[in-house]
Amino acid sequence: MQIISLTRKDIESILKLESESAPEKPDYIKYSPQELQDLFDNLEKCRAFGIYSDNELIGWSGYKWIRGNLYEITPVVVGKNYRGKGLGKALLEYAVKEVLRNHKDAEIFLTVYPQNLDALNLYLKNNFVVYDFKKDYYGQGADRLFLKHSK
Repeated sequence: MQIISLTRKDIESILKLESESAPEKPDYIKYSPQELQDLFDNLEKCRAFGIYSDNELIGWSGYKWIRGNLYEITPVVVGKNYRGKGLGKALLEYAVKEVLRNHKDAEIFLTVYPQNLDALNLYLKNNFVVYDFKKDYYGQGADRLFLKHSK
């Protein structure tokens, strides 16, 4: 399976994948259609990547510029039926590689819900280290761990 650049035409597929991937997690902060539109409106500073199988988006991630040389990796989302096959790792590695290819001095970070152990373990195994915790970051009960990439 090949990782490709996503475009505005993929917004509906991203929204569908996000909804199907975490319905049991009401506190999972999903992108809104407007946030995705904003992501694709600023392609100089943001990128999104995905993996399709049989014309269905089965995984996606990307990055966005925050300020200075600081970039955030967007959530790595893989469809339930495709987990455990290395797709999340491939998307994460691809996103990091793309940031560093385009911005050599970039500092890269991401956030994760502390109880999302699968995602947390993926990040820790791929050169990310925890550097901060923020309680109720996205509202009541929506705590976040902050991790930075150690090159």
